[in-house]
Amino acid sequence: MNYKNKVVYTLLTLVCILFFIIFKYLSIYLDDVKRYNQNPVNFKMPFTVVPDIPENSVTIVSHSNKEKIVMCSLDNECYKLAEVLVYEARGESLQGMYAVANVVMNRVQHPKFPDTIKEVVHQRYQFSYLLDKHRQSKPSKQDWNRAYIVAFNTINNIVKPVAPKSLFYLNPKSLQKLPRWAMVYKYRMTIGNHVFYSFN
Repeated sequence: MNYKNKVVYTLLTLVCILFFIIFKYLSIYLDDVKRYNQNPVNFKMPFTVVPDIPENSVTIVSHSNKEKIVMCSLDNECYKLAEVLVYEARGESLQGMYAVANVVMNRVQHPKFPDTIKEVVHQRYQFSYLLDKHRQSKPSKQDWNRAYIVAFNTINNIVKPVAPKSLFYLNPKSLQKLPRWAMVYKYRMTIGNHVFYSFN
């Protein structure tokens, strides 16, 4: 192999290596884009900023909203709590969303319930959205971002609990008949469309 051929061979090898590197990082980038598209976080315009609105016991938080949205969307437990809020409480006030989040976290901390958010949510016949979310309208990015912020604040104890002892809630307007437990458990409060209860 003469000198000219060696140079051509070397250049072709370098080009092949360069294309391999580009392809590798392009694949990683496309995987990230796919992941962000699957999560309801705006990838091209990251983070619709939803202001923290002080409402009764809800306090202003220290982290920026965009940080909360990112961190919550990438954390499995926080994402699951946000999912509950999106499908069970997106039509409620901010205080109402915090109250629903409190119920989930109160269960996590209660000895009669599982000790993770995912396990609490997926207990049989506990959260109705798991059965009917396909019949609900698709949540907007604004809905998801608001839920991420509330979930993050709740999990990290950034806000004072709105429903500190509540373990159950229901929307009486959506029921033909109240469940038996609503007659037995202790009434705690009504916020928006939801009525909250505890064991005692």
